[in-house]
Amino acid sequence: MRILVDTNVLGQWIILKSSIGDDQEFERKILEAYGKRAQSYEFMEYILREEVLERVEVFYTDIILVELMNVLVEDFVYNSMWLEGVSPIYFQRYYQRYLPNWEELEGLILDALNAVSVIEQKFTKLPCEVEAPEDYYNLMYLLGRGGLKTQDAYIVSLAMKNGVEFLVTMDSDLLNLSRKRDVYELIRNSGLEIVKPKTMFNILRKL
Repeated sequence: MRILVDTNVLGQWIILKSSIGDDQEFERKILEAYGKRAQSYEFMEYILREEVLERVEVFYTDIILVELMNVLVEDFVYNSMWLEGVSPIYFQRYYQRYLPNWEELEGLILDALNAVSVIEQKFTKLPCEVEAPEDYYNLMYLLGRGGLKTQDAYIVSLAMKNGVEFLVTMDSDLLNLSRKRDVYELIRNSGLEIVKPKTMFNILRKL
């Protein structure tokens, strides 16, 4: 089974992991508080087990790791604004003002490097070449008919090209592609299915 984990799943895992640490009691309370939003953390903690990795092949891409860095910075900015009572609707307007200082950035860098080290050690790097006419056709179809952002269309097209069976994501734009029949058929004909972490978690537990 070939699985590609999207940026948002990795990001939510890192953010919760950095808060929880090794405190199991705190982990239980955090997961209860987050409810369904904790599914990325639970999925990642499960799939990183050696006995699970022996049964599946999990992939990452360079662009996903680059996006991951941005997720961590944006999460810091969002939380800094929230602590000062600034509404999320002003996120873009005040983004520069709430960027981390050097000491704060060092903490984010450490979290990112630790996570990337685990990902590169446990997962397999997916080739990132988009070169054949079929690759460009899929990419244009995902952009033109799927209405995806460039990086999302690129990731989906790479998954289709490389025989990935499951793309695990919390991105509603990707998950909602199932509502567009022609786009959904294009993706499914390649053997790819786009699922939430909870769905993938349940599939893996049945193996």
